[in-house]
Amino acid sequence: MSPAMNDGQSRTSIGSGSRATRADGMPIRVVLAKLGLDGHDRGLKVVARTLRDAGCEVIYLGLRQSAATVVAAAIDEDADAIGISMHNGGHLTLAPRMVDAVTEAGLDTPVIVGGIIPNADRVTLRNAGVAAILQKNIPLVKRPFRAIGERLGLAEADVLRIVRELKHEGVIRKVGAILRHQPAGYVHNALILWAVPDGRTDEVGRILAGFPDVTHCYERRPPFAGKYTLFSMVHMLSLIHISEPTSPY
Repeated sequence: MSPAMNDGQSRTSIGSGSRATRADGMPIRVVLAKLGLDGHDRGLKVVARTLRDAGCEVIYLGLRQSAATVVAAAIDEDADAIGISMHNGGHLTLAPRMVDAVTEAGLDTPVIVGGIIPNADRVTLRNAGVAAILQKNIPLVKRPFRAIGERLGLAEADVLRIVRELKHEGVIRKVGAILRHQPAGYVHNALILWAVPDGRTDEVGRILAGFPDVTHCYERRPPFAGKYTLFSMVHMLSLIHISEPTSPY
């Protein structure tokens, strides 16, 4: 099929060849777009033709797109990648906005940024990409930061260095494990707030933590509503598990 570029008002699918394929044998699908008022689209059309010649299926959205319209197209077209081109100096604003929109939509689609990007700004965009990935689930592999680096074209050591820099700058507060209890089957839960007298927080906390149904118990400072200093959480597979409490001591 010959490429048919549009004027930014309609979507055009460009497909040819069979070399660039997914694991299931289907062609790799790429959404290309220009964000905002940037009207320099000749380079992006060349990229579209090059990808087409490599066997990709290209969904070319054209000019004057928003992050929302690009994400919608990526969902509709089951895209493997999103490519945006910047020539008007808006990359530090629009590229992170695009990444945020992809993340908020729950997609794992990589965003590739091209155009006129100063070398100094490439570092900023690369760090934003690392931060965006870390906001989602970290790969459950032995070397997760190596896997992240492979996705971004970075060495594992570079990813770890960027994470340390982002933590130092306050962009990342901490990296830790979170148990998503609902997918694990614990669909019922309750948060209990306790007004504990001064000096007895540790004592009461140990008692509460001793109950098998209490998944975590923690002190709240400053007190919530001025008096609740101890929070405990209960997670259950079903409401049948609720029974009369029995002291663990």
